[in-house]
Amino acid sequence: MERTEESETQSSNDVGTARCSPVPNSSNPTITTDIIEDLEKIKGDSIGDTLYSSRFVLKTLIKLTNFTSSSTLEQDEDFEKDLCILWDMTIEKDVVQLLLEQNVLELFANIIQTNDEDKRLTEILVGIIGNMCALSETRTRLCFSVELMSPLLDLVSCTDSLILVQLMRLLHAALVFENSGDEISWFNHFKSAENFVEKLSFLLDNSMSTTLLVNAYEALNSICAKFAVIEIQPEGKDSSFSDLFVQPCLISGIVEAFKVMLPEQTDQSADDSLQPTKSSQRIMNLFLDINVILSQYSGLSEKSYQDCLPDVLKCISRILDPLCNPIYLFPVTTNEQGVIENINEIFQALGDPFHGKCFANLIRIRSMIDQHIDTSKTTQHSEWENDTQEEEIDLDDLNITILELLTRTCKNGSVDDIAEHVKSLKRENVVSLLDALKAGDSEPDIQESCSKLSAVIVKLWTGSSAS
Repeated sequence: MERTEESETQSSNDVGTARCSPVPNSSNPTITTDIIEDLEKIKGDSIGDTLYSSRFVLKTLIKLTNFTSSSTLEQDEDFEKDLCILWDMTIEKDVVQLLLEQNVLELFANIIQTNDEDKRLTEILVGIIGNMCALSETRTRLCFSVELMSPLLDLVSCTDSLILVQLMRLLHAALVFENSGDEISWFNHFKSAENFVEKLSFLLDNSMSTTLLVNAYEALNSICAKFAVIEIQPEGKDSSFSDLFVQPCLISGIVEAFKVMLPEQTDQSADDSLQPTKSSQRIMNLFLDINVILSQYSGLSEKSYQDCLPDVLKCISRILDPLCNPIYLFPVTTNEQGVIENINEIFQALGDPFHGKCFANLIRIRSMIDQHIDTSKTTQHSEWENDTQEEEIDLDDLNITILELLTRTCKNGSVDDIAEHVKSLKRENVVSLLDALKAGDSEPDIQESCSKLSAVIVKLWTGSSAS
């Protein structure tokens, strides 16, 4: 069977289920004792409150147990279909519970560890475990068993993209849930896995599969969110999360994956600020969430980001592009607010480097928000409009965040660099920024930024007043 990316998950439309026929009306004189007995048998075979057959599950597991290493699913398409049906069935809690009672995790882990040839079989088994992670008992068993997790984490070095997609789904599903005191136990699995971070970095750096990279981003985000809290806990001082994950190779992989998932526009006439899709917006948010965590470890982070910093900032400027379009920016929601706040955190953690395009984009965004605030103050709104608005964002606070970020980065840019990147802006946007900074120019950093912006205005618009 040809393995293509389209076959990496099973469509819910293809799920085969053991369905019961509608129960006949008991008043129907044609109903027979045999029919009643058959219905009782079907009901007795069902798994919990589902209409799935426990007999089918047990039969499939028995066949899997006896499946020899010399056999492959390619040679037994009927069995592959049965396993795919089982995979689809694991969206049901009662089915997962039955599988746990049959100790399938141990069975699957053993097969995965010894199966070198049948990639499709490994893909399906990892996919089933991933679905099973929706149940807390599955996650608990994985968390406290080296025998179960070791062969799974070893798969990160395999070259089959479809297996890797399911592995990333599994890791995300196992770790995404709220912290519950098991962080160190989970972390020890990754710490013990041989070169896990390097292998994950290689995957991010070299894969051209958008599906795989998105799932890898999801998994990495869950890993970082789960383990970053360890080092602020007394018992987690020796966990070495930062030593393990804050590495140049991982930062490079994150950047290269971003470039593949959101490639630059090759058409020079294309509008970079067009509204992004939900998928691209999710990729942007994941990129920021991951980097917010990895950038917070002072000198270690600065060293790890050093070589990739220009590319990281280029990715951030790409994330800011849509916000420069008022159609996308307004109404400002918690998503746009979160994007700006995360970018602010990343810049601050990495020493507030100056990046021309980011700087210019932030000025555009600040100007639009400023104008929107002024317009809102003079516009009458009906009670009906106020009642139907989403949660309001404090635009004044958001503008202050942008203003602080511009102030800090401005001091690290030369007058020539700043002028080069703001020359495409309207003069009034730069003047407005300068006026806003002058309101608090008692601070040395603000005074320095004001001086540079004044020089830029004179340089670009010679003969014009700089105030």
